[in-house]
Amino acid sequence: MQNWTIKQLAEALINDLASCNNDFERSMVKAIGGREIREKAQEWAKIRKLTPAEVAIAEQFGYRYD
Repeated sequence: MQNWTIKQLAEALINDLASCNNDFERSMVKAIGGREIREKAQEWAKIRKLTPAEVAIAEQFGYRYD
């Protein structure tokens, strides 16, 4: 499934976290998923203005709104 919004990426991250068995797996899923959200936010911010909800979600994973 291709995710088209940051909200969908965040929901996929939550689903992935639910399938983890231990803290190590959760930390890796959060790191990788958070990086993907941050990178997509940066990519889409070049094309269009992000919605306030998208900015709020991306900021949770280190995105800085300029």
